[in-house]
Amino acid sequence: MKNELKLSYMFMPVAVVSALSYVSIPLSLIFAFIVTLVVTSKSVYYSVPLVLFGSGFQLIGIYSGVHYGWFIVLSALLGATYQIFTRGVLRIYMPFGILVLLVLTLSFMHLLADSLYLERYFGLISVLVYSLFLLGFSEDHAPQDLENNLLSAIAFAGLCMGAAVFLLFTSQELSLARTSEMSFAVGDTQSSPRLLTTVLGSVLTLTMLSLIIEKNGILSKVLYLVSSLCVLLAMVYAGSRMPLIATVVSITIGLFIYLVRNFSKLPARFVVWVSVLVLVFSSLIFYFSMFGVAGLPFVPDSVESLRVLKAVNIDNNGRLLMWSSYLDGMDVLDMLFGIGLGTFGNPHSFWIGGFIAFGVIGIFPIILFLMVKIFQSFCIGAIYPLATLIYILLSVSTSSDIDRMQPWIILSLACLLYVTTLNGWKENGKTE
Repeated sequence: MKNELKLSYMFMPVAVVSALSYVSIPLSLIFAFIVTLVVTSKSVYYSVPLVLFGSGFQLIGIYSGVHYGWFIVLSALLGATYQIFTRGVLRIYMPFGILVLLVLTLSFMHLLADSLYLERYFGLISVLVYSLFLLGFSEDHAPQDLENNLLSAIAFAGLCMGAAVFLLFTSQELSLARTSEMSFAVGDTQSSPRLLTTVLGSVLTLTMLSLIIEKNGILSKVLYLVSSLCVLLAMVYAGSRMPLIATVVSITIGLFIYLVRNFSKLPARFVVWVSVLVLVFSSLIFYFSMFGVAGLPFVPDSVESLRVLKAVNIDNNGRLLMWSSYLDGMDVLDMLFGIGLGTFGNPHSFWIGGFIAFGVIGIFPIILFLMVKIFQSFCIGAIYPLATLIYILLSVSTSSDIDRMQPWIILSLACLLYVTTLNGWKENGKTE
């Protein structure tokens, strides 16, 4: 008999963590560490909302070099390890397992040569092993039940993250990165919180698609709608542009593929919810066109514009110049095997950072894995993993780094949704 997941175990812990973050960041982290360990020891999937929340606020510093998100992932990893030992079995999703093994091998090779950035290697190894464990328990649950609970948990985590953005902004835990633009500075960064916006964008991609596609009751629809609006507003406040662009592209592609594959049997709810979204977002655009930045709550008087609406400067672009200087400093051997984590600081790109750290040997398999999963998701009509994988491909191109939590957590969730779809096919007597 398949195990059933309880939404209360997914909803309540992250809601309390979000509320406590307004009172005290260290207090919320202590609670998050304890409760994540407890709920993950029952099911690794109970940790998903907490890990998403932690990865969004990863760079909020607790002590020197110690950040919020890593504590939560470490707690989830300990809980999952306990679950594995008590059951005495660990199933590995081999395609992802091979990818993780490759990155871990390269990490240990560079770690032996240079221990200067030990905490970055420790963080990367922790999130990789947790992601591997996350995919190991999917067969314990009915596929449709697991998918529905995951989508609801992700939507609720996004709602809590959006609420935390406003709570932390009013309590000055978050501040403006630039006095004249609406963009945040999070933790030890002094620019818009790309990592937070990357997580929010992945949530918005799934909640918007779920709102339109899913056949659940009205309560689930309300959750998806409220979460989508809250997350979208938080992304506007945060000010990072590429995740927002990637979200629009991934949702559009996901809906287009769903429309093409289901055109002959398109349900009326599809048209209804698309119409609702068009009406809501048209109203928001009209509202901001009338009132501008002043129409947003909690915005200081010094703010004159939204950074998300700022045009991208291609000529003399800072990131392009930075990437060029990084690559110019690498020889052929460096390009093949990489030069390790942290050598060039923050490259502001998962792909450039991966190439610098692990060379062609490291970054090419990751890209290949992503492309194969996009193709396989398309072949079986798995809209959620397809859209999420496209989102990852785009959103981290101008932000993040290969040792950050966000890309790996989002990638593992995309793979989990794909594996869940495959398990559903097997139960229905279909093959890939």
